[in-house]
Amino acid sequence: MKRNSIELQTNPSLVILMAEFEKEGLRMSKRISKSNQGSTAGTPLSLTPPLHSTQQQQQHLHIPGGTTLHSPLSMSSSLIAPQTSPWILGYALDDMSRFADEIAVLPHSLVPLHPFIDSQSLQLIIHYFQPLIIKNIQNHNQHTHHRSNSTNGSTGSANNSPNINFNMEKLTIMLTRSISSFSNKHQLLSRLQLNREQLVWIIYLMTEHFYHRFDSGNPNGGTHLSELSISASSTFNSLSASPLNLESPLPPLQLQQHSQSQQQSQQHTRKTHYEIINSLLPIQSPFISDDDYSAILKPTENYNDISHSFSDISKALGHLLDWLAELFGLSNGNSNSNNSNTTTTTISTSASTSSSTLSVNNNGAGGSSTKHRRTNSTMTPSSSVDAQLAAYNSSMTEILSKLLLRVYNLVKVGAVVPVHLSDGVKFHGFLPIPHHLINSIVHKSNVSDPYSSSMNWFDIACRQQQQQVQVQQQDLVAVLKRRLFRDSPIHLGDVEIITASDFAQREQPTATGQRAIDISEDYFDQDLDCNYDLIPNEDLMLFYGYTLDDYDYICLEFPVYKTAEQLERDFPDKDELAREQLLAAAKLKILGELGIGMSAFKTPGIYCEMITRDKPLGINLLDVSRVAKLREFEAYFYEPGQCETMITYRNELEVLVYQSQILHRILDSITSRLKAMFLSVSSESNIQLPTELERYYKNHQSIVERSLQQLAHQKSNLCKPANRITNGFIRPSDAVYRKFEKWLASDGVQCPKLQIANFQDSTGRGIVTTKKVEENEVIIKVPRKFLINVQVAREHPILGRIFEEFSGLNDDTILFLFVIYEKENPNSFWRPFFDTLPSYFPTSIHYTSTELLELEGTNLFAETLQVKEHLQSIRDMLFPELSEQYPTIFPESLFSWENFLWARSLFDSRAIQLKIDDKITNCLVPMADMINHHHNAQISQRFFDQTDQCFKMVSCCSVPPNAQIFLHYGALQNRELALYYGFVIQDNPYDSMLIGFDLPDEDTPEITKSKQDLLAANLLSIDTHYLRKSNIPPKVLAALRVALMTPEECNPYVDIWNPITRRNEESMLHTLYSTVLMFLKQFSSSWEEDKQLCEQVTSRQKSLLSKITNSKERVDRSGSSGGSSGASGNHQENDDDDDQHEDDDDANEQQEDDDEQQSSEQMKIVLQYRIEQKQILTGTLQKIIERMTEMGIEIPKSPSEYSDDEQDYNEDDQDDEDEDDDDEQYFSDSEDTN
Repeated sequence: MKRNSIELQTNPSLVILMAEFEKEGLRMSKRISKSNQGSTAGTPLSLTPPLHSTQQQQQHLHIPGGTTLHSPLSMSSSLIAPQTSPWILGYALDDMSRFADEIAVLPHSLVPLHPFIDSQSLQLIIHYFQPLIIKNIQNHNQHTHHRSNSTNGSTGSANNSPNINFNMEKLTIMLTRSISSFSNKHQLLSRLQLNREQLVWIIYLMTEHFYHRFDSGNPNGGTHLSELSISASSTFNSLSASPLNLESPLPPLQLQQHSQSQQQSQQHTRKTHYEIINSLLPIQSPFISDDDYSAILKPTENYNDISHSFSDISKALGHLLDWLAELFGLSNGNSNSNNSNTTTTTISTSASTSSSTLSVNNNGAGGSSTKHRRTNSTMTPSSSVDAQLAAYNSSMTEILSKLLLRVYNLVKVGAVVPVHLSDGVKFHGFLPIPHHLINSIVHKSNVSDPYSSSMNWFDIACRQQQQQVQVQQQDLVAVLKRRLFRDSPIHLGDVEIITASDFAQREQPTATGQRAIDISEDYFDQDLDCNYDLIPNEDLMLFYGYTLDDYDYICLEFPVYKTAEQLERDFPDKDELAREQLLAAAKLKILGELGIGMSAFKTPGIYCEMITRDKPLGINLLDVSRVAKLREFEAYFYEPGQCETMITYRNELEVLVYQSQILHRILDSITSRLKAMFLSVSSESNIQLPTELERYYKNHQSIVERSLQQLAHQKSNLCKPANRITNGFIRPSDAVYRKFEKWLASDGVQCPKLQIANFQDSTGRGIVTTKKVEENEVIIKVPRKFLINVQVAREHPILGRIFEEFSGLNDDTILFLFVIYEKENPNSFWRPFFDTLPSYFPTSIHYTSTELLELEGTNLFAETLQVKEHLQSIRDMLFPELSEQYPTIFPESLFSWENFLWARSLFDSRAIQLKIDDKITNCLVPMADMINHHHNAQISQRFFDQTDQCFKMVSCCSVPPNAQIFLHYGALQNRELALYYGFVIQDNPYDSMLIGFDLPDEDTPEITKSKQDLLAANLLSIDTHYLRKSNIPPKVLAALRVALMTPEECNPYVDIWNPITRRNEESMLHTLYSTVLMFLKQFSSSWEEDKQLCEQVTSRQKSLLSKITNSKERVDRSGSSGGSSGASGNHQENDDDDDQHEDDDDANEQQEDDDEQQSSEQMKIVLQYRIEQKQILTGTLQKIIERMTEMGIEIPKSPSEYSDDEQDYNEDDQDDEDEDDDDEQYFSDSEDTN
C-alpha cells in the first residue's frame, strides 16, 4: 500500500538564514530529504555534498568475539526505540549508519557552547553578575579574616583583611554558588521542571541577548526589539586567567577588535544565539506567542489542565526575571552598596530612536567606560529623571518578561542534543539547522541524564579554562545516535554532535578496505535499557503548541482523608478527634485493600484519578470516592469489596453528586476558556496556537461530557424507585394552603414545577411535580427573608432585646421561644407558614407513658427520656421567671410544656442546617420543609447561595411529572427516625442495635493492656458495637475474641478476624448468644405478636382516616370552613383552625377521631420499631446457631430446661403454654426467622 507523501515546508526567512550559515561553512548531507518518498526531488536545493557517501555500500559490524552481523531489512527506527522529540530534521533518502553517515558539518562559530564550557560566554555572564560575585568574595574575606583573628587571638575590622587573589576558576565557583543559592531558595529546578544545565542556558541566552540588543554600554547594543535582523553569532575574546585583586574592579568586558566601519556594519547584522534558536525552532505555544494567555489560563480547582503548570511556571519565572532585571540594572531605585562602592543609575533618552536607552558608567582601574560606575559618593537624581528611569525600567522589564518566557520554552524543547567534545566533556545543546515540528506521540526517559543532572558544572568550567580556545577552533559534526533506514524520519532525539576529529577517527577504513565499526555494548541502543514514559498531552500543548486527539486525559483531584495535622487542627474536642482518627485509619485500610498506595496521592490525602474517553470514570474513581464519603457508621459495617459496587444509598448518592459537581465545574471552566480564547487573541496572522488550544479543550470537553453521561445514567438508576408516577394524591383546597401559596409567590419564592399534595395513603402531605424536572435543575428557590433562624430571632423587634438580656441562652432555646411566640402572633410575617404546620408531631418525645413503657430496654427508650429531661431542664430554667418579668410577652400558658415539645419536634423534623455568612445554622425553610424522605431521593443539593441570597434545592436526576419529590434525611437508624421525625422504615438498611462489652475483671493489668493494644491496632473498641439484621458484623466477633483470650492466647500478632483457637471461638459464640438472648428477653411479647397487633392498628388507622376525610367533605358541602390535617413523613397533619359556625357535636366528634388517630399512629410506630429490633436480635441468634452447627458446637438451651417437644413450639398452641416458659418463646422467635 502506497504511503501518503509528507512534504516539510520551510519559512522563507529561514531559507535566507540557512544561506548565510552555508557561507560560514555549514554543510548538510544530501542524503536528507524534506519528503518521505525517497526521492531526491524533495531535497533542499542549498545542501552541499556530504563529507563521505555511504550510499549503496554494505557495512560489516565487527563485534567482540569475531561475529559479523549484516544490516537487517529496512524498518522504521520507531519500532526499536521510543521517539523522544517531535522535532525532525528531514527524511533519510537511504539507509544511514550510526557511525558512518553525518547529518551536517557545523562550523564552530554556529554552535552555541554551554556557557560553563565556553570561556567567552562565561566572561559575559560574570560581567553582569559582578555584584553577586563581589558579595561572595567579601563574605569569603570576612569569614577568612574572622577565622584568622580567632586563631591568632587578635581583633580587627574586616576591612583590614589581607588581599586575596581570585583567578578565573575561583570567580567561576563564586558565580555557580550564587546561581545555585538563588535556584534553591525559590526551588526553580523543580518548579520549572529543569536541570541545572538548562537553567544556566536560560541565564546565558537572556544575558547575551540583553547585552547585544538593549545595553547601551555595548557599542553594538541598544537596538529595539522590533529592529532585530539576521546574521551570524558573535564571539568574544577569552578572559585572562591572571589573578585578580579584590581592591581592583573586575576587568571590563572586551569585544573583539573591529574597525569602526566593521562595528557599524555589524550593529544591524549581528544575531544573538536566542534569535538563531528562535528562528530554527518554529513553535507557537502559550509561552511563545504574541498574545497574552495568562488571563485565559487561570487555574481552576479540581481541573488539572495546562493552566496550573502555566501559572506555576510563570510565577517561578517571575522570580528569575526580578533577579535578572536587578543584575541588568533595571530595578527601580536599585542601589547596591558593598563597602564604599555605590552603584548609581542615570537615564538619557536618545533622540535618534523611539526607545529609551540605559546609560551606565563604570570607572575602573584604567578609567575605561563600561556598564557600571562605582564611586565613593551618592548622586541624587531629580524627580523627572526618576520618573523617566522608572518608565524605562518598567518598559524593559515587560520586554524581558516576554523574552524570558520564550527563552525558557526554547531551552526546554530545543537544548536536547548531546554534544561530545574532547576529554569527555558532554552537555546538551542546540543543533543550528532547521527543525520541523511533527505532531506525534513523544516519550521521555525516567532515568536522569548522568551529565545533565549530576555533573558538577563548577569543576567543568574550571577544568576547561585552559582548553577552550582549542575546542572552539574545531568544527563539529552532527551524526546519528542509531541506525536509520530509508524514508525514516530523522528525529532530533536521533542526533548527537561530536568533533570533526572524532568523526574522522570513526571513519578510518579497515585493512580489508571496508569501514570498520567496533561494536561494544553501547553500540546497541542504550535507550532500550531505559524506562520511558509518555509525555503528557498537557506538556505537548504547553511547550510544543500542539495536542493529540484520543491521547487526552483529565486528572481529577479530590480529598479522601485528612492527615493527622489536619485532624488536630479541625477537631479540638478529644473524643471527636479520636473518632475522626479512627475513620481516617479505616479509610487508609480500605484503600490498601483496593491496592491503592500513596503514589496515587499527589499530596497526602488528595487522590488523583485520570479519566479518558475509553474510561470516562477512570479505574478507581468511584471506588475511592465511596471511601472518601464514608461515614463513621458506614465504616463500622464495611465489608471487603463493598466499595467496588455500593456501600449505602446515602454514600452512593453523595459520591455521584459530588463527582458530577466537580465535572460540571470543569465543564464550565472549559466553556469559559473557549469563549474567552478568541476574544482575547489579537494575532490574526497565525491561528495555529488558538486552533490547537481549541482542539485541546474540546477534547477535554468531550471527555467530561461522556463522564457526566455515565454519572447521569447511574444517578437515574439509583433514583428510579423514587421516580414512580403517583396518582393517589389530591391538591389541598383549604383556604390555609391557598393563602400559603399566595404568600410564597408574592414575595419571590420560586417553585414553578412543584405543588403541595395530600396523599390518600398513610404518607400524608408532600410535594409532587407538575412538569418534568431536568437533571441539576433548581426546583425550589426561597429568598432569605423567608428563612427562620437564630439571626432572625435575635433581630426580632420585641424578643431581640430580651434575648440580649439573657446572654446565657443558646441558639436552640432562642429558636424554641421564637417559634412559640410567632405561632400565636396574628401579625407575624410567617403567619401563613405557621398555619400549615401540624398541631402535633408523632415523635417519640410525644409518646404517652404507656407507649414509652413498650420501648423499655431499647436504645430509643433511653434516648427519648434523655431528650425530654434536657428539654424539661431548659423550660424549668426559664419559667416562671420569664413570665413574671414579661407577662404579656411570655405568658406561661402559651409557653407550656406541650408547646416546648412541639417546638423541639418542629426543628428536629423540619430544620435544615445551612451555611449562611460562613456560619452553620439551623433554618426553617417554608415549602422545602414539606418534602418527605426516601433512600433514593432525587434532590442532591440543598444550600444557601450567598450570591443570590436565597436557599436552593437542586435535582440530581430528571423527574417525570406527577412524581413525588423526595429528600434523603441522612443515614439514620430507626431509633433516630422515630425520635426526630416520627416514623420508622421497614427493612431500614441503616438500622442496628447498639451493644457493648467489657474486658474480664480477672485479667491482670498486663493482659488488659495487651488486649487494649491489640484492639487499637485493629481499629476496634470494646464498648461500642452494633448488631444488624443482615449479618453479624465481623468487628463484633473480633472484639469478643480479644476480650475472651486467655493469657496463653494473647499474642500481639494473632489474627483476630478469624478463629484463634476452638476454645476461644466456642467461648465467643456462647457469650454473644447469651447477650443477644438477654436483650430479646426484655420485650414483653414476641415479634409475631407485635406484627399481628400492628396490622390491627393499621386497619383501625385507615378507617379513622376515611371517617375524618368524609367528615371534612360533609363540612365543606354544608358551606362551613373546616380545619385541615396532614402529616410529614409517615404521619397525618391536623389543622386546628375550626370554623366558628361548625356544629359543636361534629367538632367534638372530629376531635375525638383526631386524638384516636394520633394515638393509633404513635402506637403503630412503637410496634414497627419493636418488630425491627426483634428481627435484628432473632436474626443474629440464627446466624450464631448456624456458626455453631458448622463447627460442631452444641447449641445451648435457654436458661430454663425444656424438652425437644417444647423446642418445636407452635404459635397456634401458644395459649396452652405455661407462662413461665418465656425463654422457649424467645428461642422459637429465632427459629421462625428462617
